[in-house]
Amino acid sequence: MALFKSGNPTLSTKTFSQFGEAANDSEVMTVDGTVNKIGMLLGLLMIAAYFTWNFTLSNPGVGYPIVVGGTIAALIVAIVVAFKK
Repeated sequence: MALFKSGNPTLSTKTFSQFGEAANDSEVMTVDGTVNKIGMLLGLLMIAAYFTWNFTLSNPGVGYPIVVGGTIAALIVAIVVAFKK
C-alpha cells in the first residue's frame, strides 16, 4: 500500500517496484556519509557558481542566452523523465 497518492507519472508504484525492499548493511545511509556528500556537492556548486559568475561578468551579453538554454534543456529533461515509464 502506498504512503501517498499522486497523479504524477514519475511517482507511480511502477517506478518504485523495480527497486529492492532493503539495502545491505554495507550500503546503509549514515549521517557521516550524508554530511560528506552534502559537503562535496556544495563545493561543486560553489566552484560552478564562481566560474559562471566570472564568465558572465566578462561577457555580459552571454548570460541571458545561457539562462534561456538551461531552462529549455531542464524542461526537456523533465518531460523525458516523466514520460519514460
